[in-house]
Amino acid sequence: MSDSLYSDDNQRLCAILRRERTRAGLQQKELAELISRNQSFVTRYETGQKTLDVHELLVICRALSYDPRLVIGELLAWQPDNEAAK
Repeated sequence: MSDSLYSDDNQRLCAILRRERTRAGLQQKELAELISRNQSFVTRYETGQKTLDVHELLVICRALSYDPRLVIGELLAWQPDNEAAK
């Protein structure tokens, strides 16, 4: 699934996680330390250069004190402009 990296869903996930990191008042380096990764890992998924597996998503959400069900809910509720027009 090479398309998943550039999918609308993945781009939206990146934006949600970036927003929640910012809301938590954390820099990328600080989040990276909390999840035992390096800053480039955070940079890569926040900029859409890396997809996350479910385990990685859970670890990140826990570090941000953000309920992962809210992430999934946002992704399910969101529709790209071209999909909303159908």
